[in-house]
Formats: sequence, structure tokens, C-alpha cells
Amino acid sequence: MVRMKRTLLGLLLMLLLVGGGTQVVAQSARPEGRVALESTSIAAGVGVDWGDGTLRFDGQDYKFSVSGLSLGDWGISKVNAVGNVYHLARPADLAGTYVAG
Repeated sequence: MVRMKRTLLGLLLMLLLVGGGTQVVAQSARPEGRVALESTSIAAGVGVDWGDGTLRFDGQDYKFSVSGLSLGDWGISKVNAVGNVYHLARPADLAGTYVAG
């Protein structure tokens, strides 16, 4: 249960980072796109996370994937998340390395 909460928190943090700002900014700006993400995590001390998502931007869908490692975690979890994307000029701006804490 703790692992699932950590993973969900990490994914929500990632979506916030992808959104480019805080909730205050998000409320005052118009979203440029929308992200849907499904992720799975398996951990026994050292864990792996992976998932696939879709960015809806300018009327088109762009597929992407996420992956990562974790330390000191135990359990299995699956998360589905959907959120708005802010301050994205083009789909390629989504690419990068993100860190969840």
C-alpha cells in the first residue's frame, strides 16, 4: 500500500512537472494538451517501473513510454493517470529525464 502511494505520488509529480508549473499556474492558463499514462511497478528492494502513455496535442495523439528504477521498495502496483499539459510548444518538448521524489 505504501509502495502504491509512493508510485502514485511520483507519477502525479511527473505530470505536474510535465505540466510546467504549479496548480496556481494551471488554473490561470489554458492547457495545450492532455496526457494519459498507465504504469506498472514491481519491487523487492530494488524495483522497476514502466509504462506507456499518450499525449493528445493539437488534435493528434503521440505515444510515449516511461521507465525507471527505485530503491528500498517492496510490492507491485499499477497506476492509471490522466492530466492536462501546460506550456508545451511542441510534442518533442515532452521528451527528457524526469525525477520523482
